[in-house]
Order: sequence, then structure tokens, then C-alpha cells
Amino acid sequence: MTGALDSIAARLCAVDPGQAARDLADQSILDTAACIMAGWQTPQRRAVSAMLERSGNRGAGARALLLGTAAHALDYDDFEQPGSTHPSAVLVPAILAVAASEEVTRAGAEAAYVAGYEVILSLGLALGYGHYMAGWHATGTLGLIGAAGTAAHLLGLDRAATVSALSLAMTKAAGLKVQFGADAKAAHAGLAARGGVDAAYLAAAGLSAAPDAFDAPKGFAALYAPGPASAPPLASILDHPPYRKLSPACGYTLRAIEAAGEITHQPGFAAAAIEAVDIEIAEPYHDVAGIAAPATGHEARFSVTWCVACALTDGQVGLGHFTDQALSRPDLRALERRIRVQRYALPDGAGDVSPEAPERVTVQLMDGRTHHAACAVQKGGPGRPLDPADLMAKLADCGMTRAVADSFLAHPGTSGFSGAQILPPDIVAALP
Repeated sequence: MTGALDSIAARLCAVDPGQAARDLADQSILDTAACIMAGWQTPQRRAVSAMLERSGNRGAGARALLLGTAAHALDYDDFEQPGSTHPSAVLVPAILAVAASEEVTRAGAEAAYVAGYEVILSLGLALGYGHYMAGWHATGTLGLIGAAGTAAHLLGLDRAATVSALSLAMTKAAGLKVQFGADAKAAHAGLAARGGVDAAYLAAAGLSAAPDAFDAPKGFAALYAPGPASAPPLASILDHPPYRKLSPACGYTLRAIEAAGEITHQPGFAAAAIEAVDIEIAEPYHDVAGIAAPATGHEARFSVTWCVACALTDGQVGLGHFTDQALSRPDLRALERRIRVQRYALPDGAGDVSPEAPERVTVQLMDGRTHHAACAVQKGGPGRPLDPADLMAKLADCGMTRAVADSFLAHPGTSGFSGAQILPPDIVAALP
């Protein structure tokens, strides 16, 4: 057997991550569990629960759908650059879903996370940023295939069955960026988690699939890449770690939020004295985060003008800035109307959230003075990981106690793993 899927499957089956990679997996599991907790009371999660109840849907796939939707509902979950996906909102729910009915060790969960994550990286590097720019929500395409890899690793599938799992995932991959700002976007992560888990269980049951699904003349690469795709390369989580968020908003708003926050600490700045604000942002990034005068919290998360208005007024952007109460604040609405956006072309060769294409914020005060700040790499991004205090503060913001986080981090290794270790009892009890 030859081809891209066989090469990916061979690497996936052999994954045995070192401690640094396991630490990243543990942080991702905790971060995503906290996002599930924060997203549990959202309308999107409630809708999925109602559907599962009415249809009688149960099992690992149903659990993955529910947990993935909750994880992504508030856009607080991490993302990665080569594939332009929200990886952990897909991979961690897949792990939790399988662990609810299979024996999974902590080491196995960590290795499965790394395996699925590196599948996403490899495919993202092969297809390039053009896959995302073409309109695909890569969380629903590449993320689904990564989830299949994660579940296949947990189920102990051999190389041939893993090829089938990945191939089945490719034939299910979907997700449209037109859904950004709508409830459906959160469901993309849940549907991807479910699709990956289902693909792995189908392969485990003996259902085969085309081994050349990636590189056949009319296969995945030919249909999903905007141009010629390269062979999926080896990719490491250590070279491309997850970008963790400090604000529950689209990743394309985060650098502008940080620049605006920096301005609030500059001498002489006063939010009440703002005359006008200019944001410079690359065109492809604004295409995603360019919703003006948002009417809902979903839309506000994809509004760089709203997020900057919140940051300049309150010094930070948190969960409370996307509620109906916040959206009715006259001060935020008035300031957002005074924010202008200057779009610029993405430099040749620059990709997703590229440091070569930073966000810049300029504030003009009523007395004529100006304040300026730029951000090329936001905190939580490459080379600027969240420190332990930042991570713990975010977990607390989502409702996770320090005791739960400390207990999880203090007990690594081969001990058993389940959602009961990191999720509240009411959420665990509600899983189908």
C-alpha cells in the first residue's frame, strides 16, 4: 500500500510523544474542558441536546457532537496556523467521547491528541492557506480527519484500518465559512468530532475505504485544494503548537484587541476622549472578522471593530462583552461607529495570522493627540505561550476550579482517563 494516507497512517500508529508534547496535550485537554463548561449553557449546545433527545441518538458519536459543539460555542477554544483549524474543540471531544465507553489511559489520551493534531498540521501544510480562503471552514474538513486519527489511535487500529478511518473521514469532510456568525459554526466542531469518531469505529468494524482518497485524480487534494497540493509532510506539534486564546472571539480579532489594550496603558489615554480610531488589518483576515454593528453575540465575535471598542473602553475583552447587555451599551455602540478599518493586501507568501501582516490600531483623541500600537503575534501565539497564571485565570473565567486543574496536572502518566476528572458531574451525567 502506498500513497499519502498510508504515510500518514504509519506515522499516526507510531506516535509516542515526548514530555513536551504531552504537556501541550494536557494543557489543551484542560483548556478545552473549560471551554466546554463555559459553552454548556449556550443555545447551540441546548439545540444539540434537544436533537439527540428527540432522535434517541446515543453513543460515542453523539457524545462527540455534543461536547464539540459546546467547546466551540463561545470561540474561546484554541486554534492552529498551518491548517487554520480549531483543533482541540474537535480532538478533545473525540477523546472524551471514546473514553466514556472504552478503557483509555492518560498516556493514551495524550498520544491520541498529538496524533490527531499532527494529522491536521500535515494536511494543512499540504493544502496551504488557500483551502481556508476558498471558503472552507477547515475545522470541519481537516479537523474531522484529525479526529478520525485521534479516535483510531485510541481504538488501537492497525495501519490498514487507520487508512480506512482517514479515508472515510475525507469522504465526510465539510464546513462552510458562510456559517460564521451563525449558530451552525459551533456545530462544525461537534460534527467534525462526531464524523471522526464514527469513521474510526466504522473502520474498526471492518468497513474499508479507498486508500488513495487523498491523492487520487479526483480525491480530497484535487477537490479541496485551490491549486496543486504537496504531499503531506511530517509535522510536529512542537513546531506548531496551539494558539490559546485570552478572549472569546475570532482569532483574527486577537492582535487588534491586544494592540488596543496596550494603548489603554499609554500615558494620557482616556477612552472618553476618543475622537476616532483606525484599524489596519489584512484583507483575508477582515473578510472573516469584518462584521460591523453586530446584532448578536455570535456576530460580535467576528467583529474586529466591536472587539477593539470593548478593549479601548474596558481594557480587555471577556465573555461579558458578547451578551445582550453588552450589545446594548451606548458607550460601546457609539465608539464602534467611530472606528474605521483600513484593509491592506496580504504580503506575497504570507499565510494565516502571519507576523508579516500585523494588526495596527491608531487612536485620535479630541485634543489632537494620537496613540498607536501594533501586534504581530498575540499572547498565546507562537513564541508567546500563556504563562501558568494566564491559563489558570482563563480556566477560572470559564468556571473550572483551581483544584480540578491542579489535580489533573499533578497526575500524569498511565492512570485511567475520563471526563469525570475534568468536567462537572452534571455535564458528565448529561452525556448520551
